[in-house]
Amino acid sequence: MHWTQTHNATGNINQLVGPARDPHSGQPASKFEHAAIERLPVFWHGILQTRKLSRPSGQFYASRVPLAGGMHRFTMAGWKPLAFGDELSDWAARLCGADADAERVELLDAGRGTYRLGILQNNRLLACFFMAPRKQLLPGNQGLAALFGVPHWQVNRIGILMASAKPMVDSGPIVCVCHRVSEAAIRTAIRERHLDDIAGIGSALKAGTNCGSCKGELAEILHSEIAQSVTSQELVT
Repeated sequence: MHWTQTHNATGNINQLVGPARDPHSGQPASKFEHAAIERLPVFWHGILQTRKLSRPSGQFYASRVPLAGGMHRFTMAGWKPLAFGDELSDWAARLCGADADAERVELLDAGRGTYRLGILQNNRLLACFFMAPRKQLLPGNQGLAALFGVPHWQVNRIGILMASAKPMVDSGPIVCVCHRVSEAAIRTAIRERHLDDIAGIGSALKAGTNCGSCKGELAEILHSEIAQSVTSQELVT
């Protein structure tokens, strides 16, 4: 079955070889077929988890793993760059099998080449898609599974984009989506731990240590806090 389209959209060995079988063992010809391989350039990696069985196809590789409860997870890799914008959003929604009335929660960072999408209907998560230039930036399987264990997503939907089903405490705007670090937590750490660079913030809170898309905002917060500290010292003296 792993040589057919049952679990793989592309790269099926049975498409490359003839249907002949060994007359004695019954083994397919692919057991002994000559083949040449070459490295395929990959522009993006993705992971799709959905309640609906779909057959994603296009200029990408997709391998399906059936999960408990009728779920399906696809590991994907694309050999063509994707254009960021509404076109990507609509393409990803179709990939997830979203109906016209389905709700979307999404996060797009063209600078870092990352995209995250959750499809909901009646506050129930139906599918999610995560894309990044490196596999290391994709969420783990346990985090994805936990998302679909939440019965209703009326609030804290940002957790879908973080691949985290843990309840969130409202602590103000989130700066680092990957590690759920708020602006308030960052400012407090800078003041109390006397942090003076982005690396220090990363060591203290992990902010900016995954995809890195928040480093610009971290720099602005750091500059603001240092400026306030200098002003306060001048007023004291």
